Order: sequence, then structure tokens, then C-alpha cells
Amino acid sequence: MTSSPSWELPSIVDYFDDAADAPYRLSRQLEAMSSAEQDAALRTVTETVRRRLDELDDDQVARAAVLVVDHMYRAASAAQVWDSPLAAYLEGSARPFFEGVARRGFLVHYLVDNTYSDLGRPVELYPHWYGRCGIAYSCPQLMARRLMEADGAAADFPARLPQYIGEGRRVADLLVERAAADDQHFVFLDADAAEHAFATAQRVSEAPGVIFVFRNKTPAEASSCLVRLPDGPRPVAGL
Repeated sequence: MTSSPSWELPSIVDYFDDAADAPYRLSRQLEAMSSAEQDAALRTVTETVRRRLDELDDDQVARAAVLVVDHMYRAASAAQVWDSPLAAYLEGSARPFFEGVARRGFLVHYLVDNTYSDLGRPVELYPHWYGRCGIAYSCPQLMARRLMEADGAAADFPARLPQYIGEGRRVADLLVERAAADDQHFVFLDADAAEHAFATAQRVSEAPGVIFVFRNKTPAEASSCLVRLPDGPRPVAGL
């Protein structure tokens, strides 16, 4: 099989719909293909995502970005594997989507206030997941673990997390500020939010062209996020 029509989905959101298990299901289809077939399918996905995005007006692009970024978080929160077919699928679908959103003059800032009894996803899976999506990822607990690693104390994570979390929050805020200054989409997740934990992320999200999405409900809940859409896109250099 080469460029199968089955990879040309009707709606751009269909490529990311966690309710339909889209990222995992479609990555399993890739897994069953030869290398040449995978390449052809991913080219079709990328081209179709770009074309579907070009067909939308600015308001539709912003609203699609809200849906897609939330679908991607919920999909990541339910993912049972992290392997090369899933990574390739995100690279071929989510990355061109968010690149296209940026080219249209929008930045997505997605803030998550969810607690985790097991920090495996926030500090292990999510950095890889969002990296493949082309989204900067910042998490105080992840930054604290990296500080522990630098001190040779990685084996004590998460037992000694309280000793490092203050500095972890400071570093996570710096990463958010850097992402905003570099005109990057970002996800900021705090797995045990303290008072004012989101102040920096909220402040930088007041810039023109920012699509602000805040989730403080668990990803399993069929609930809406707090959303603030910009008045329109920001000017994009070179366009």
C-alpha cells in the first residue's frame, strides 16, 4: 500500500481524537506496515493535515487548536506504550499541525493543574510526547528531578522531591518565559500545584495571538477547559 485514501481523514481533529483512540490506533496501523508503506502513509497524513489547516479561517484555526491540544493531553494521559510508531505518528501529524498554527500567527499555551499519584507520565512520557509534537514542555516536578540527577540523587526521586521542588518551580517558570520569548507553543503542567503556581504561565499568555487553555479537571472527565481566544493572529515575520 502507498498513499492509501484511508489516511486522508475528513476532519483535521480526526487525527487526534482521543475518544476514538486516534493516535494509538493509527500508530498501530503504521506498526503493521513496511518501512516504505509507513513513509508513504505519514506523507499523506502530513500533507492532509496541512491542507485541512489551510482550508480553515483564523477563528476556525484557533478553535481547532483548542480541541487538538486538549485531545493530545488526554491521549497522552491514557497512552499504554511509547514506541517508534507512536513517536513517528505524532511527528507526522501533531508537529505539522502546530507548526501550521504558528505560521497562521497563533501560539498555544496549555496549562494543566492535575495531581498524579505516580509521576511517571509527567516526568518520563510527556517530555517525549510533546517533543514529538513540537511543543515546549515545562513541569516543576520534572525540573526538580533533573536537579536531583545533577546532584547525583536521582535514586531518591520522588522521596526527596520536597527538598528540590522550590527550585524546580523556579526553573520551570524560566522555561515558560523562554518558550514565550522564542514564540513557541508550550504545555505547563504542575502535578502538585502550590499557590500562584501558574502565575508566570498566565502572565506570558496575555500576549497577542496566544490561545490560552487551562485544564484543572482530570483528563478522564468529560469537562471543558477554561479557554481564552485572542482577538486575532499576531504578525508573523516574513509573511
